[in-house]
Amino acid sequence: MGRQAKLKQQRRQGEVKAKNPLPVKQSPWAEFVQRPTPEEPKKETSFVGKLLDRLPDRLNPLSKTDESQSNLDGDAFFATNEKVLGAIAWEGYEKNHQKGAVFVRDMGEAPFQISFISQSAFKKKLGRLGIAGEDMKAISEMVKNSKPKEDIVLLFCDRDGEIAAIFRPTQPPPPECYQTLSEEL
Repeated sequence: MGRQAKLKQQRRQGEVKAKNPLPVKQSPWAEFVQRPTPEEPKKETSFVGKLLDRLPDRLNPLSKTDESQSNLDGDAFFATNEKVLGAIAWEGYEKNHQKGAVFVRDMGEAPFQISFISQSAFKKKLGRLGIAGEDMKAISEMVKNSKPKEDIVLLFCDRDGEIAAIFRPTQPPPPECYQTLSEEL
């Protein structure tokens, strides 16, 4: 069983619970974050497909909307908010003089909770979310191998409490993201 599966199983069993819904202070950059728009399902072109597309979702047996689609994934969030995430990562790196990760929690209809967690604060702040052991080591290793001038580590927590760690370069690089958006802040 992989690390994510173990953590998911523990959350379902109630063994891992967050003591505090917001592990750190909200970033002022949060106002720039946008919710990704879900991809529209392709419409059926057959006669039966056209009939089903006209039915309201509650009556359509092949409706494409379910709870799993209402939950965002980290990749879609990263793609939509790449510049903002780069700016948050760079600002956090500059203020703390150390590497870290951008933490994002999807709160549904409410605005996202976003903050920078420095590497020295991982154990305390991520421990509140039930992240420990192998998961903590893996995230720490991602941050250790990151290059703050080129890429970021994103920890994305969806509405169900599932956490995805994403390590990816940004375009433009984080210093440029910060410089561009700091003029608007």
